[in-house]
Amino acid sequence: MNSAVSIGSVSERKVSMWRVSAHCTAALGLYHGVRPSDVIWVRGGIEEPGRPEKTPIKLPLDIHLEDAPEGETISDLLDRGDIDGFIAPRPPSCAATNPHVGWLFPDPIAAAKDYYARTRIFPIMYLVGVRRRLALEQPWLRAAVLKAFEQAKAESLRRLADTSAPKVTCHSWRSGSRRRRT
Repeated sequence: MNSAVSIGSVSERKVSMWRVSAHCTAALGLYHGVRPSDVIWVRGGIEEPGRPEKTPIKLPLDIHLEDAPEGETISDLLDRGDIDGFIAPRPPSCAATNPHVGWLFPDPIAAAKDYYARTRIFPIMYLVGVRRRLALEQPWLRAAVLKAFEQAKAESLRRLADTSAPKVTCHSWRSGSRRRRT
């Protein structure tokens, strides 16, 4: 976020990115009074100009979505103050060099824990679906897909717990990994 913008003043501001931010936009509306229709959404490449949609997107009529100017990145726009916020799974590069760009919440981990404590909702990052036709034709498929992902998660957690050759450099992962195993 641009440090000159508070969460309550996002209305009529430009924020990137619409597609990856469904649960974030819901939380902005529920807890901070900012509806998705209050924001001008900007789509584009975070660090490389352009970003065509991979799948068609159909938005409600009251949602305003525009493309970043040709040749511009979302990081460039945020760095110059042309957009006021950025919702994505990783920070843009300008956050490392621009003192006016930072986290919306000073302590994102504490904010996430508070959100979970208040709502008992842990926002999902990914969703796996099975086409209805396939699910009807192959009744066993849904359970098999779930089992495969549960096994993959268990194997990933097992590998992450192996500290003889750490897979991540984030110190807080190792100190809190026991709590994250469920």
